[in-house]
Amino acid sequence: MSGGFRPRPAQFDWVDCAWPSIRLSPSPTRHSKITAAVKQEEKELSFLSPPQVYVCKTVAVNADLLKRQKRDVPREYEIWSNLGTHPYILACEDFQYGVNERSLDHATYWSKYCKNGDLALVYIHYGLHITMDEAGGIENLDFNSHATLIHRDIKPQNIFISSLDPMHVKIGDFGCAKPLDDNSTMSDTGTERYKAPMHNDFRYLERHN
Repeated sequence: MSGGFRPRPAQFDWVDCAWPSIRLSPSPTRHSKITAAVKQEEKELSFLSPPQVYVCKTVAVNADLLKRQKRDVPREYEIWSNLGTHPYILACEDFQYGVNERSLDHATYWSKYCKNGDLALVYIHYGLHITMDEAGGIENLDFNSHATLIHRDIKPQNIFISSLDPMHVKIGDFGCAKPLDDNSTMSDTGTERYKAPMHNDFRYLERHN
C-alpha cells in the first residue's frame, strides 16, 4: 500500500552475510526481519581488511497510517536520524523505503553490528553482571543538542554492548520512541514484560471505572 509514497533507495549498496561468528537476537515481531549485511564496496576490498558488519532491520509499514500522520517517512527513521551520532546511541547508518502496491510497504534500517551482541545475548553467553559503564552512560548525554525523547521500549535486546573492557553500551531501536511533549507518550506501547509499572495501573483503572 504505497499511499502515494515513492520508493526511497538506500545510500549504499548492501549485501547480506551469514558468517557463523555473527550473533543476532531474533526478530521481535512477525512483521520484521533482522539480518546481517556488509557494504558491497567494502566486500570487494575484503582481501585488504575485513568489512564492517551491519545489522539490517526490515519492518512492515502501513503507508495509509503515515499519510494520516502527514509523514513522508516512518517516525522511527525521523527520530533516529535526527539523533545524529553519539557515543551512547547506536546510529542509523542508512535507510530505505520500499513500496508494495498489494501489501504493506517496508522500511529498512542499517546500523553497525556490535560484535559483543545485545545485553540479552551477552548475559546468556558470558553470564556477566552488567552495570552502567565507567563513563556514566546516559548521564553524559547532551540534552541541549537532542530533542527530549522517551524510548518506551528499553529492554536487554535494545541495549547493545560495543565494548566489554571497558564496558560500553549503546541504545538502539527507536521504533516506539516519541518526543516527550507528544500527547500519546503514555499510551500502552512497548514489550509487555519490560513496560513501566504504571501501564498496568492504567489498564486496571480502565477495567474498573
